[in-house]
Amino acid sequence: MARAPKPRRLEAALADPMGSFLPALWYHGLRDRLRGRAARARARWGRVRAPAARGRVVWLVAGATRESVGLGVALVQAIRLRRLDIRLVLTFETEFPDLLAGLAESPKTGWGYGACDHPLAVSRMLARLSPLGVIFVRRCPRPHLARAVGQVPHVLVIDAEGPEGPLRAERIYPSNASQGASWRGATQAPAADLATLLIPAQVEPNFKSLINGASSRHLWWLHGDDGGRMGALLQAVRSHFPDDVFFLSGRASEAFAHSLLPLSRWERAAVPGGALVAVDVLQWLPALAASATGAHFERPEPSFLWVALAGGCAVSCADIDRLPKPALSEAVSWLAGPDELIGTWSRYRADPIFARGRGDAARRVFWEERRLAGEINEELLERIFAWS
Repeated sequence: MARAPKPRRLEAALADPMGSFLPALWYHGLRDRLRGRAARARARWGRVRAPAARGRVVWLVAGATRESVGLGVALVQAIRLRRLDIRLVLTFETEFPDLLAGLAESPKTGWGYGACDHPLAVSRMLARLSPLGVIFVRRCPRPHLARAVGQVPHVLVIDAEGPEGPLRAERIYPSNASQGASWRGATQAPAADLATLLIPAQVEPNFKSLINGASSRHLWWLHGDDGGRMGALLQAVRSHFPDDVFFLSGRASEAFAHSLLPLSRWERAAVPGGALVAVDVLQWLPALAASATGAHFERPEPSFLWVALAGGCAVSCADIDRLPKPALSEAVSWLAGPDELIGTWSRYRADPIFARGRGDAARRVFWEERRLAGEINEELLERIFAWS
């Protein structure tokens, strides 16, 4: 039986529905059943079924984020094109029906909630699947599962930090150098973000004409998690560019919910000058990146940053040391505060050629990463093709 966590970690352990702390697992199991999610409660204890077909199983373990599940779905589809003989199982901690819909036509493929990290659930899950290989997708392998998959013939880890406990992995596929440095004793592929292969790279900037209507205005994109810092930035830039339109993404948008127009409620009509628009529908991000004059990141979160770079808008951030790769500093400007941001955006407005040059630099670094990711992805799929 797993030991109770130390007091300072108790709150976090109770909030984790997929760990190994029994009181938390009982609580979340009861809550799921009361909310009509009995399938999740059963899966938490490893009560899952592989697809009813012949063939060894490859199990892809995704996490709780949209990025993790999205990459997991894409990998399932890519593996299926190479291997028709195996069964594929994708598990996750949070369900995203729009992403999972892409698996509906995939033969010999199953998906659903995964097991928690209690030893009983882990052993039951592995017994039922008896996998040929396990692939962790943007999810740090939890301690008990990390130890248990030591008996699985093949284990890969894609875009995840080092495990909390020992893990025998065949190969690690990090998305950045610092992430790769957290692993020990496993061969590593060159750092490349495979998610860049999923980003639409050629998007027409029609979004701008829909937002502006007959007006001629600039669109600006701000991303961050700190409501206080974002409030200071918004106040500064809106006072200098009162007729432009500002888009806000990240958790900071929650602090301005009363004054934001959510994209999910936008009726594809022109919005007023100075409007604050919440990017609560991520499908609009590529169109925004292709239409915005500039995008500024208080925290350069890769899943948003790569979209901005692919769209070709001028990109800046407040913390250059947290870029996924140091080479991105050639295309991402370091703007530490409101004054620097206002000065740079004013120059973009006054000098469109300069702004386009920064956007071209953004596109170049995106395509460099995408080409590398394509090479790594090919090596990954060839490795899985050779499993027997």
